[in-house]
Amino acid sequence: MPPTARPLLAALVVLAAACSPKVESPRPDPREPRTIPLSLSGCPSVSPLEIVRSPGRSVPGDVDGDGRSDRVSLFVDRTAEPGCVALVVVRDRDGIDAVALNDGLISFELGLPRVSSLVDIDSARGLEIVIDVAQGASTAFVGVFSMASGRLERVRPPRLPNIPAGLFAHGGSVAHLDAVDCRRDLVMLSSALAEGRGYVVTRRFLEPRGTRWFPQRSLTERSSVRPQRLTRFREFSAAPFSSC
Repeated sequence: MPPTARPLLAALVVLAAACSPKVESPRPDPREPRTIPLSLSGCPSVSPLEIVRSPGRSVPGDVDGDGRSDRVSLFVDRTAEPGCVALVVVRDRDGIDAVALNDGLISFELGLPRVSSLVDIDSARGLEIVIDVAQGASTAFVGVFSMASGRLERVRPPRLPNIPAGLFAHGGSVAHLDAVDCRRDLVMLSSALAEGRGYVVTRRFLEPRGTRWFPQRSLTERSSVRPQRLTRFREFSAAPFSSC
């Protein structure tokens, strides 16, 4: 090639590049979840995108323990298949995770389920999610959810008499009271049963380890008190897990 032609060829290459249409890679839809929650594998009718677009109220808090605030909410679809009507949802910068509540226990007619609080119950990083699930004549029930190995799961306490599986009771009547709170590093389950002219108060303790909480039977406390002394047991007048 003659030396005089080289500058002309270079100029043509630059001009062609400038005139070529610019191809941009498609931008991801910020509403699209980047992580499909494995917990929803049994709920084929529930769309992760529908969950993300849901305008429901959310509560901020670090649930996964990464030091960044997540958003906790509830997604309810009364037309979904049984077992998938109500979901606890956690959203973070990487996507969403969700796990279903037990439909048969929820007091939908009373406006439940509802996010009650985010509390630090165990020694692991990240907050636990407390959900108002059911309301009886005088006793209310909550469920607890926690991150375990990167997935949202329901806490599974040991089965307790007269309490639905997987739930914790609080409130009650003159004849019987229930409460759930923390004491040091343990979960405390309290009950007060009217007997004679007073109450028999029982405190049972669970050791929280991830999503499995184990009874510590040797620590059980029982005492008989007069009605006016029942105020010494502050958990009966407090919200669930309020001291955690």
